[in-house]
Amino acid sequence: MSADAQSPIDAKRQSASGLVGLLGSVINAGKDILARRREAVAQAASGDLLAKCRQLLHHRGEASGLALACEVIADYQALDETNQLLFFESLARNFDVVPADIISAAEQYKAKPSPAHLSALTKLVEAPRIKLFRRMNMAPGATAVLVQMRGSLQRWLPKHPQLEPVGSDLKHLFVSWFNRGFLELRLIDWNSPAAVLERIIQYESVHEIQGWSDLRSRLGENRMCFAFFHP
Repeated sequence: MSADAQSPIDAKRQSASGLVGLLGSVINAGKDILARRREAVAQAASGDLLAKCRQLLHHRGEASGLALACEVIADYQALDETNQLLFFESLARNFDVVPADIISAAEQYKAKPSPAHLSALTKLVEAPRIKLFRRMNMAPGATAVLVQMRGSLQRWLPKHPQLEPVGSDLKHLFVSWFNRGFLELRLIDWNSPAAVLERIIQYESVHEIQGWSDLRSRLGENRMCFAFFHP
């Protein structure tokens, strides 16, 4: 056999190697296609939610606005991590203030410091997403969802610092919503809702409560317990 001649075994090995390489290329191409499809689906899902957010932001009807807020909250809760990040990025980018408008309004107020110019400037320095969050909060249970939203946002911040303004806006809202001046001081007794009593048993940390009988003794006629509630 000449030096240039190739044995049947070597030929088979070369053929197998070529097939493996070809198969690997096909698999990699398939992975790229799937990744692009997933990205397209993610963008579509996030885009649909953003369209509803824009509707909610400019909506005027009370009943239909409430229904739309419920849809926005439900759609947000259905997002996976990829969609969630896309949603947060869009909130930061597309629902932000417009610096040029703020500068123009500030110059008008500087030239003529009238109440009308001040009011116009005040409206412009508040990002549209703050109004969006307020409208989302119309939906039942939305406050808890918005609190969870900020928690999710905090986890993204180390790698996506551009989302910080969204977190700051949520914090600004929570400071006003959870102000103690809006709370009501109520008496708690054995006839209070079971859910409230369960929370007292669960979260009392100074003097631990040993079950329902212990709680009942602490809420006796000669003892008084008060708590702050949101109206």
